[in-house]
Amino acid sequence: MKLRLRSFLLSAIEIVAIYAIGSVTNAQSIQPANPNSGIDRSSTTSPAPKVPQCKNLIKVVNQTVKEAENITNSGTKNERQIFSKLSVMFDKAARDLDAVKIDDEKLKVYQEQFSSMYKSGSEINKQILNNLKKKKLNKVNDELKKTVNIFKPERDLVAGINQYCQDEKQSN
Repeated sequence: MKLRLRSFLLSAIEIVAIYAIGSVTNAQSIQPANPNSGIDRSSTTSPAPKVPQCKNLIKVVNQTVKEAENITNSGTKNERQIFSKLSVMFDKAARDLDAVKIDDEKLKVYQEQFSSMYKSGSEINKQILNNLKKKKLNKVNDELKKTVNIFKPERDLVAGINQYCQDEKQSN
């Protein structure tokens, strides 16, 4: 039974990883001019140009992708540790997204949607971890299914932000 559970959980972790990181890699097609530049969180009296706002938002999403890949591909077989790290990572990603200064209304919507998705991802991973500790495997299974639904909008969000930011980049 332990082997079957381990296999099931590792498969579920892969599903979480696919939804959490799979489609976001498309966002890497829009890169900051200087990849080593930091995220501009400064407040200004006039609205910031949209292209830098796009880059800052995408940079946070891409950082989340990289961290999720590192966690899920770390080689650890400890499911609790993986879900714990994913929870912390998604919580941090939501805070980082919320900290990015966005003036553009459409980008604010993308920011809020990604942030909400990451907050939900953090919360569901906490619930999975808690139920793993209590050995409530049916609840773990239910929460893994919810995880898929939490990250389902990601492809559309990525496609939308890529299209919007490409349009902005081409019009400047």
